[in-house]
Amino acid sequence: MQLVPFSPLRELDRLSSELDHLLTPNGGFFGWTPAVDIVENDESMLIAVELPGLSRDDVQLNIEDNVLTISGERKHKEEFTKGQVTRRESFYGKFQRAFRLPNTLDTGKAEARMDNGVLEIVLPKREEAKPKQISISVN
Repeated sequence: MQLVPFSPLRELDRLSSELDHLLTPNGGFFGWTPAVDIVENDESMLIAVELPGLSRDDVQLNIEDNVLTISGERKHKEEFTKGQVTRRESFYGKFQRAFRLPNTLDTGKAEARMDNGVLEIVLPKREEAKPKQISISVN
């Protein structure tokens, strides 16, 4: 068994998500919060959002004033809404995540793709923001 180090931020995010779910019956307006990974390198920023069970038609993306907003809704499947619930651990309802993007990104060239329940948004950096190698001449 591998031990996972304690992370106060991860724990706070988990508690916030659980509290939101408890305080909003039947999913409320923001019934759940999808997990997000953000990775940046010299060329671009990648934002990966875990959206199991959703298709691209269930998700909306918007970039305005350097704020990326990801929203959508996971609905109960018809066959799971009939009958008595014995246990429910999956989150359903609407969700929204918003991220302030740095000015170094070229948001007009953003690309998004969805594969196996993971939405990947690639935001390339502006040319002037990319690191540059300066050669040194020898006299």
